[in-house]
Amino acid sequence: MATEIRETTITTDDGASIVRLHIADAPIGDDTAAFRLTLLAKLPRYKAPLLVQIQREAILRAREVLSRLERELLQDVPERMDARPTEI
Repeated sequence: MATEIRETTITTDDGASIVRLHIADAPIGDDTAAFRLTLLAKLPRYKAPLLVQIQREAILRAREVLSRLERELLQDVPERMDARPTEI
């Protein structure tokens, strides 16, 4: 199955929107999923946004954080080592 947003939950809290995305390559509850990601982002409250706009903003926020974490991790990998593990 294709990896896609399987569920979106939006709650509001003191002028912000808490967005939770469940992203997976199988339906929720399907144990055969090879990829599952739950993303939680606190975003500003927007006036009458479309769902796709909120989903995109949460993904962009996550991309910023994950990119920074990846850069930090790569700084800890010795240059002579490949950053990817070897399959067994």
